[in-house]
Amino acid sequence: MEDKYLNALYRIEEKSKHQLSMMSDKYNLLDELTRSMIYEEIITINDYLKLLEMFAIKYAEEEDRDAYEYTMIKMQMLVEAKRKKYKRTLFKGVDFQNRIDYGVAIFLSERKDYLSKRKEMLMKPFLYVSTSIYIVMLSLLVFVFHIPFLFAFLFSVLIWLFFLVYMVFSLLDEKILEEIEKNRSALDQAMDEFEVSRKNSSVSNLFHKFIKI
Repeated sequence: MEDKYLNALYRIEEKSKHQLSMMSDKYNLLDELTRSMIYEEIITINDYLKLLEMFAIKYAEEEDRDAYEYTMIKMQMLVEAKRKKYKRTLFKGVDFQNRIDYGVAIFLSERKDYLSKRKEMLMKPFLYVSTSIYIVMLSLLVFVFHIPFLFAFLFSVLIWLFFLVYMVFSLLDEKILEEIEKNRSALDQAMDEFEVSRKNSSVSNLFHKFIKI
């Protein structure tokens, strides 16, 4: 699928470099282009990433931490979904076929890994709770139900591993999206409307697939 908006986004970026007084005009043009992207049912990963990058730069200039982290985490999640196909279900309105744009890749490589940090923050309490449950379960099986220690140990480990795998491969990304959703109110109106359109696009795609079935 063609990167329909990538060149236009680069032109806006390039124009601002040559005209120092164009800061407000640059973002007016960006808002206009963002609103035109709202009506796309499917958008390429590069169009999405470049749009997020330009807003991330804007929020960095404005020192808007919440909005900046939102855009950076979303970018890093998209890149991760590009590498790991099972994560693409989180972005049903995105086409992942194209190789990630070189300029976007450079931008991300020079930035902090906000996604890993957020994962670590969420995993710590989960590990504490799941380990506590494991210990309680093992104790109950051995001392209350008098199940042989080896069987009780193996059963408890299997249950613990099941929840760990579920957390890592399913629940973790959903939790991160829920968390950054709280920061969406910090976004510009155009970007916020675009993000809402992505959700609506995902629902629409699911509906069309259901109708076809």
